[in-house]
Amino acid sequence: MSLRSIALAGAAALAVSATPSLAAPIQVIEMTLQYVGTTFNHLYVFDNQDDEIPYYFFDTLDAADDPWGIPFVANGLTPGQVTTFRLSATKDSDGFTKILTCDLPGVGCEYFVDNAYAPRVTSSGVDMIAWETVGISASAGGLDLNEWYEDPQGFVTRDGRLIGAQWGYTKSEFAALSYSYTVIPDVPEVPVPATMALLPGGLLVLAALRRRRG
Repeated sequence: MSLRSIALAGAAALAVSATPSLAAPIQVIEMTLQYVGTTFNHLYVFDNQDDEIPYYFFDTLDAADDPWGIPFVANGLTPGQVTTFRLSATKDSDGFTKILTCDLPGVGCEYFVDNAYAPRVTSSGVDMIAWETVGISASAGGLDLNEWYEDPQGFVTRDGRLIGAQWGYTKSEFAALSYSYTVIPDVPEVPVPATMALLPGGLLVLAALRRRRG
């Protein structure tokens, strides 16, 4: 290899190393929320200790009016309680939305990270993020938390009775007290230092000069 070829190869390496690649931008939604309440929809309850009416059906039932204490995702909150929601997402190499972080104190949504179906995140909010039986959608108007069940769920009531319940879905509603959407722009990844890229070429040049002098 001639010295000129080596020099050209070094210059090419320098140009490549000096051009950083860009990471996908990160979209961030942050909200302050007030919990409004939860509604059971198409609820069936079987109470085998109730001799008069062992089966109950409600087209809708407010969780606050539930005499049994049926569990649901947001049952750690009380109506009127204030909490927050923060979601960050980016695009992967195939162009699909990837959830980076999800935080909803009092409820939890960290299970969406790396598990959720890819939603559409825009300045208007986030379409339904779903994983197994739970889904979240959010906009400037508020946040909805949905939970679906097909199989009967057995649980112990407030007074210690074991009963079963089955419902189409629950809907927990949150009103938005504040809403923000920000985009963290493309951040250049740290390139390999140019001097490191030129090192192999420099060693080749030194070796060629020694051979010539020899």
